[in-house]
Amino acid sequence: MIKDTKKAEKPALALERIIHEKSAEAVKAIIAVPPQK
Repeated sequence: MIKDTKKAEKPALALERIIHEKSAEAVKAIIAVPPQK
């Protein structure tokens, strides 16, 4: 997706960390609150 690898190097690490944290929060949310549908 990201074409400019030089600009993406540093943000990629931060982005990966953010995604990991968000994923963990999402998993906890899913476990804590079952789907209402």
